[in-house]
Amino acid sequence: MAARKKRKKAEDSAPDMGWLMTYGDLMTLLVTFFVLLLTFSSIQMNEFKKAMGSLQGALGVLDADRGEKLISKDLNNYDAMTMMESDFEVFFDEAEMANLARVEQTTSSGLRIILDNSILFEPGHATLKPTVFPVLQRIGEIIKRASKMKVMVEGHTDNIPIHNAQFDSNWELSAMRAISVVKFFIDNLAIDPKRIQAAGKGEYAPIVPNNSPENRAKNRRVEILIDLGDKFLW
Repeated sequence: MAARKKRKKAEDSAPDMGWLMTYGDLMTLLVTFFVLLLTFSSIQMNEFKKAMGSLQGALGVLDADRGEKLISKDLNNYDAMTMMESDFEVFFDEAEMANLARVEQTTSSGLRIILDNSILFEPGHATLKPTVFPVLQRIGEIIKRASKMKVMVEGHTDNIPIHNAQFDSNWELSAMRAISVVKFFIDNLAIDPKRIQAAGKGEYAPIVPNNSPENRAKNRRVEILIDLGDKFLW
């Protein structure tokens, strides 16, 4: 009887170790979870390479490694483009040019800067106002940070015909205005002429209908298109 009581007392005083099983299961699940996280990106890339391999087999134009490099390049271009866009927004805000200049994304590697003609030129003329030189200087400095940038400067007018001693049409006026901006960038910022172009659009690419003085003023503009990709998009 005494022996039975002693044995029962020993059993009652022994610690309950059942929690170890639950704890072990939890640790196993956590280890599995972290292993999955670690291998997830590798699995995704393997799947991507398989898909690109299939595309290569079907079309014979793209391999998986090249596809991977293209994605990386697009991401790098996107980062550079986003930073450049932010720089322009800060500059236009500090210069209090919200109603005269704006920047917007066009592609994953491209931006468009829209400048109101009123800050650039006198009506009917294509010679830059000296007061806009600091603005174009700052714009050019931001653009030039991207060593592989390509730039297209487009001149735009409203639909009111022009005919004076210098220009026979809006098309010629818009072209010369674009050339004036391009020449400023080349002469003052040494932007590579091979990376910049000029185009005159005349009245043929309005952003709003030319049905009011306010809308015609919006259509009189210069657009600076910037692309950070490998090839010109225009």
